[in-house]
Amino acid sequence: MLDRELSAEVAQQIDPCPRACFESALDALDHLPDTATYVEGWIIKPGDRVLGEHAWCEVNNRVVDPVYYERDCAAYVAGARYTKRKAKALYGALRRLPLVRYTVDGVDHNRYLIAMAQAQRTARDLLRGASNGSKSDDD
Repeated sequence: MLDRELSAEVAQQIDPCPRACFESALDALDHLPDTATYVEGWIIKPGDRVLGEHAWCEVNNRVVDPVYYERDCAAYVAGARYTKRKAKALYGALRRLPLVRYTVDGVDHNRYLIAMAQAQRTARDLLRGASNGSKSDDD
């Protein structure tokens, strides 16, 4: 579930760029507890027919998204999770994002692809539900 309040607090501190969610999520870690997790995965926005590759943070199993906290998002589907320390270390070494594309850890990459397929199914199900719910009683 999205923690809008914490997301808004972090957004005010980092001034996120909508087209730079990976960098924004990584910057957000500096303003979150050490237990925070950096997450790369997929976002499904209502009405969109295309999945969005996205990054956010999680604190106590709640999504902290300084980029899209003001919008309603149907779902966040995590593909790869990194502890705060690991995310910072990997970025320090690689200087490239998303981390999952540039690390040699095949397990994370496979999980990421599985998450993409799950997000595609979820988006299809949401679109089907939306189209079924929009029919009138006369149909």
